[in-house]
Amino acid sequence: MSTQTDGWDDILNGSKTILRQGRPDAGLSFQNINIMSTLMGLFVIGFSG
Repeated sequence: MSTQTDGWDDILNGSKTILRQGRPDAGLSFQNINIMSTLMGLFVIGFSG
């Protein structure tokens, strides 16, 4: 496990550790897209108005 940095000492208890820190990537990812659900959703949105 990683050690605590000085900035977290006042916030966390002595038995707690930080597993990860930061933010996710800001870009879009189309790797796990379901084409049929996407097309059906667009169809429903198009005819709902």
